[in-house]
Amino acid sequence: MRKKENQKFSRKRREKLKKDENRQPESKTAMISVILVASALSISLMARSYALEEKIGDYKSQRKEVKAQISAEEQRTKEIEALKEKIAAIGKTEENKLMLVGDLMHPGDMAVLVIPIDKAAPKGRLILPQVQTLRELLDKKCMVMSRKAQRSVSRNMN
Repeated sequence: MRKKENQKFSRKRREKLKKDENRQPESKTAMISVILVASALSISLMARSYALEEKIGDYKSQRKEVKAQISAEEQRTKEIEALKEKIAAIGKTEENKLMLVGDLMHPGDMAVLVIPIDKAAPKGRLILPQVQTLRELLDKKCMVMSRKAQRSVSRNMN
């Protein structure tokens, strides 16, 4: 009985070994397929990695260009601010120098302003040069009298 059992066992074992031998080519094919897919993926990853490294290099060069542009803009901004300050300083000194009648009058002097009426101006309002003249004289502490110009007088003079 033991022989029969051994024979059955060995027969089963042989059948199993044959099946395993038949499976080996399938597993070899599967392994080769896996290796090929893994190789393709690694090649793809290497290509993407190379492309990303190129982009990083491009971004680094663009970053340098942008930094140079920013520093140039900062320099221009500083120059513009300095120019604004110079213009403001000149404007302050020019404001005192440019006068309509203020340099002709002294405090306490009397000025008579003959004001022509501008038809384009709204009724009861003065135009800007008239207001500026009046303001200068008042700032100089002058006495100011104003009179409306009469057209009939100027027509009779011609």
